[in-house]
Amino acid sequence: YMAFYLLEGQGRELINSENYLCDLTRWNRLYDNYRPIESRQQKITIREELVKYQGRQLLIWSWYRNADKTTQSELKIKLWRVMGILSGSYQGAARVAIATPLTDGIEAARMRLQTALDNSDLATVWPQIVE
Repeated sequence: YMAFYLLEGQGRELINSENYLCDLTRWNRLYDNYRPIESRQQKITIREELVKYQGRQLLIWSWYRNADKTTQSELKIKLWRVMGILSGSYQGAARVAIATPLTDGIEAARMRLQTALDNSDLATVWPQIVE
């Protein structure tokens, strides 16, 4: 999943208290924390969420992307946006997420997400990591 925001406005913001990766009127958030990971010899802290709906559980990893920088910090992504607008270099920002069903334990689910990052084109959304 990737949500890209070029021109933000009221009700159309990347960082908004109503932006969720799943419908929280249906899905229950069981866990929400930050987790350091490494992919392609680069380290980043991602947001890790575990959600449940009708007995189905999903493990979600997400992060924000702005031009050539990646972070899980909402504050940093907002600051980068303002700095880009002021300098005339703002090119938009995105929230990126990958998810997998939690069918065989959390460690197995984490391994699937790690493998997806390590072996796919998803790495192109974070070529330069800035914490």
